[in-house]
Amino acid sequence: MTGFRSLIGICLALLLALTSLSLAAARAAPRPVDRIVLCTGFGLQTIEVDASGHPTGPPHICPDGIAALAALAPAPPALPVRLLRAR
Repeated sequence: MTGFRSLIGICLALLLALTSLSLAAARAAPRPVDRIVLCTGFGLQTIEVDASGHPTGPPHICPDGIAALAALAPAPPALPVRLLRAR
């Protein structure tokens, strides 16, 4: 049983290391400078371009970064307490 726990711990550590690489890759990706909006027959298409006008591709959304942003969200407003009365 202790061997199984050690194996699970090593697998989780490797999984954490691999997922952190995606956040590092997202930080090193070139940021778009401007957006070009095209009106096509299928609707509006947005293309993000860098400083020289080359497309940078779709933004990379990392689940680790989303979790960090979710922690910054404000708490939902507290609802007023409704008092119960016996009739």
